[in-house]
Amino acid sequence: MRVFLRRFSVSLRVASFAEKLALRPYQQECIESCLKSLKEDRRIAVSLATGGGKTVIFSHLISQIPDNPATGGSKTLILVHRKELAEQAVAVLTRTHPDYKIEVDMANTKATHEPDVDVTIASVPTLQRDSRLEKYNPGEYKAVVVDECHHGVADSYIKILKYFGCDRPHCDVALLGFSATLLRSDEKSLGLIFDKIAYSKGLADLIGEGYLSDFTWILVSAGFELSKVAVGADGDYKTDDLAKFVNTEEVNSLVLQTYQHFVRTHNLKSTLFFCVDVNHLKSLSELFRANGLNAQYVTGNSSKFDRQKLLKEFSTGELPILMNCGVFTEGTDIPNIDSVFMVRPTKSTMLLTQMVGRGLRLHGLKSRCYVVDFVDAHLSGVGGKPTLSGKIAKRDTVPLFGGRGKTQEEETPVQVEEISYMEYDTVDGFQRFFEKFKGPEEEKENVFTTLLNSKYQWVQLRADAWGIDLGNNEYFQLRIYPSETKTLDLTRTVRAGKIRFPQSSRIASANEISDLLDKLDQYMTDHPRVATKYRSTFYKGPISVKQYEFLMKSITELVLKNERIDPKKFEPLLNEHLQAMSKKEAANLIFAYTVSRSYALKAYISQRILPTRESRKSVFF
Repeated sequence: MRVFLRRFSVSLRVASFAEKLALRPYQQECIESCLKSLKEDRRIAVSLATGGGKTVIFSHLISQIPDNPATGGSKTLILVHRKELAEQAVAVLTRTHPDYKIEVDMANTKATHEPDVDVTIASVPTLQRDSRLEKYNPGEYKAVVVDECHHGVADSYIKILKYFGCDRPHCDVALLGFSATLLRSDEKSLGLIFDKIAYSKGLADLIGEGYLSDFTWILVSAGFELSKVAVGADGDYKTDDLAKFVNTEEVNSLVLQTYQHFVRTHNLKSTLFFCVDVNHLKSLSELFRANGLNAQYVTGNSSKFDRQKLLKEFSTGELPILMNCGVFTEGTDIPNIDSVFMVRPTKSTMLLTQMVGRGLRLHGLKSRCYVVDFVDAHLSGVGGKPTLSGKIAKRDTVPLFGGRGKTQEEETPVQVEEISYMEYDTVDGFQRFFEKFKGPEEEKENVFTTLLNSKYQWVQLRADAWGIDLGNNEYFQLRIYPSETKTLDLTRTVRAGKIRFPQSSRIASANEISDLLDKLDQYMTDHPRVATKYRSTFYKGPISVKQYEFLMKSITELVLKNERIDPKKFEPLLNEHLQAMSKKEAANLIFAYTVSRSYALKAYISQRILPTRESRKSVFF
C-alpha cells in the first residue's frame, strides 16, 4: 500500500498488521444510519460532538458506500480546509484501510489521479483553483466527504460540489458532511447542500455515556461592554473592535488572578486559553510570565517547528499554559487539557462548542474539565440542536433588556450582564442553567408570587436565582433547576476577595417552593445566630437620601443604554417608585445589585416599574 504525502513526508508503506480502529456502538449506529439514508437521500449530514470520532466514522464508512450508480466509479474525495485535518484523515485512514492507496492534494503536494487511487484528501483552498479542479474526473468518484461541513456553503465549497454534480438532490456522487456543529452564526442555510441529517449525537449524550469528560462551567464577571462592539457579516463580533474591550490591563489582571485562584483550588495542570487576537495573546502571556507562570502562545503564523514543540510540551504536561487565537478550534486532539479559559467573547454557538470541546477528551490524569467563562459565553449555548436551516434556535426573550432573545431583524446588540462567580457542576447542571426554568407559566408565576409574599425579604438575583441578604457579604440563595420534577436548592453563600469568589454550602432542597420555605423556617429556628443576622438587616423608615441617589443614578445609567426607552418619560416613574420605597426595600435592591449587577436592576424595572405592555409603551420613543 502506498500513501502519497509528498509535502508531509516521503512515500510510506504501512505494515499489513496495522491495527484497525475499533468502533464504539454509536459510531457503528451512525454508519448504519448513513448507509440507510443514502438509499433515499444522496446528500446527508452527520452532527457529532467534538471528540465523538468523526474521522474514524467516515474512514470506516467509505468502504461500505456503493459505487457510483451511473459510472461505477469507486473513488472517494475527502474535502478539508486545514492541513491538520488532512494529516488527521491520512493517519486514521492508513490504520483503518492499510490496503488503500491514499493521495493528498494540497498546495505543492499534487494528486496523481491514477486509476488505482482509493481516496484523495484535498484542501478546499487548493482544489477551488480551476487548474487543480479540472484534473478530476467526477465519474471516477462514488462519494465526496466534507469534513467540518458547516463551512460547506462558502463559495469555494459550492464550486467544488457543483463540479462533482453534488449541487442537486439526486446526484450520482454521494455527498456526506460531518461536523460537531451544524450551525452558522451568519444563518446561511446548510440546506443548500444537504437534504437530511442522517445522525446526530451531542455533547451531553457523549458525556453521559462516558465517551467524553464532564465539565464544570465557571462564570467570572469581567464587566465587558459588548453592546458597543461591532458585529461582522458572519454574525459574530469583529475581532479588531473586540480587542479594545477585552485586552485591557484591568481584565488581564482579573484573568491572571482567576487562574492563580483555580490552580490553588482545583489543581489545574494543563490550561488552554482562547484569546481575541495576537496582541491579546502577547499582552496576557507577558503578564503571566512576569508573575512567574510559564505561559506560551501559538498563532496562525507560528512556524511548524515552534508549534509542534509547544504542542509536545503542552501535551506532556511540561508546559502548563498554552494560549491561542483561532488556532485550536478544529482538528486538535490534546486529551490532557483539564481547563479552558474563555477570554474571547463570541456570539457563535458553533465557535463556542468547538472551543469547549477541546477540553472534553478523556484522559487518565483528569476527572473533568473546568471551563472558566469571563465573557458570558454561556449565553451562546453549547452543542445547540443540529439544523440545516442555518438558524440557531432563539431563546426566551428578556423583557426590555439583554438582547438574548432578540431576532436578528431587531439588530439589538447583546448586552452582557456582570455575573459574580458561580459554578455549574456537570453538563446537566450547565444545561439546566442555560435553559433556565422552562416550566408552565403558572408555575413560574407561583414561585414569583410566593417569594414576593413570603415573610422573608427575597430579591431576584438572576433569571433562575433569588436571594436574602444576611449582611456582611453573606446571603441565602434560592436556585431553580428545570427538570421533569422541578428542583429548588437553598444555599448559604459568602462572598470574599477582590474578585468576589463566593463560597456556598447547601442548606436544603425541595420540589415545591412551599416545602423549601418550610425548611428555611426550620433552619432559622435551628440556627438563631443566622436568624439574628437576618433581622439585623431590617431598616426602619423610608428610603434614605444616599440610597435614593445611588439607585436613581444606577438605574438611569442602565436605561440610557436602552435605545427604546425615552429617559424623560421614564424618570418620573422611577422617581415615584423610589420615593415609595422603604429603607429595607432599597437595601435589598442594592444588595441584589452587588451580587448580580445590572440583571437585578433590569428585573426590578421589568417587574415593578414597567410590568405590563401598556406601561412599557408609555415610555417608549
